[in-house]
Amino acid sequence: MESGTENNNVEEVKDAGNIKFSNLISASITDTAIMLITSGVLFFVLQVILRMAGYNILKPYIGTFVLIIFVIVSILYSPIIRTKKAATIGEKGSRLEVIKKETL
Repeated sequence: MESGTENNNVEEVKDAGNIKFSNLISASITDTAIMLITSGVLFFVLQVILRMAGYNILKPYIGTFVLIIFVIVSILYSPIIRTKKAATIGEKGSRLEVIKKETL
């Protein structure tokens, strides 16, 4: 074993500073749309479960429930997707890559 700073996991990245604003916006819009759809589905599932239990969400509070679910989905979406796929769906679609910087 050599005594040096050999690291096989570090790759050279070319043109890392040339990120287009349009790619970032596209990735952000895509990820937000996915989070909105996921929030809507989760709200629908929550509403069905509550109705089966004999409860109902009152109309004035529907927006609050949707907002709470959206905030939770927004917080959890990126970490969950990045641990499984290394990039969000919007980042993959916009050909963006998140690379962890190795420090010595």
